Amino acid sequence: LQQSEVQFDALGVAIGAWRRAPGFRDVSLAKAQSGCKLRFLFMHQENPLLQGLSYEGREIKTIVDTILEARDFFAKLASAHENIEARQIVAGLPHFSIARADGQAILTQYLSTETWGSGPTWRCSEGSPLHSVVVREFEHLWKHSNSVA
Repeated sequence: LQQSEVQFDALGVAIGAWRRAPGFRDVSLAKAQSGCKLRFLFMHQENPLLQGLSYEGREIKTIVDTILEARDFFAKLASAHENIEARQIVAGLPHFSIARADGQAILTQYLSTETWGSGPTWRCSEGSPLHSVVVREFEHLWKHSNSVA
């Protein structure tokens, strides 16, 4: 996020790691103020596919509560600057998280046996086949999502 100048996109179930990062809100607002476009995409609390995420002690209520926290946080953040948008995925289920900025993308796979964020991670550059897939997937989910603000 700090290296982004033009765009920054983040996608995940509740993108909690971003929200909990020290200074995240201030850095996001500063980036937006400088002209960077920020988009945050996460699950909708009523997405029926969330039921598939409840396993090995992970209660669906805990996941929904985390999503509701994300909704409130990102709604406030998006209302603070026009260059910040946040949406929720009402249909579909990403089995990965994405961070994309200025020609680079990072994709981290969600695995049933690993804590989210600890799965295999790929970094790719604009022009690579994986980067093209990441961009298409983000844009597809973004197009079919609902605004939080």
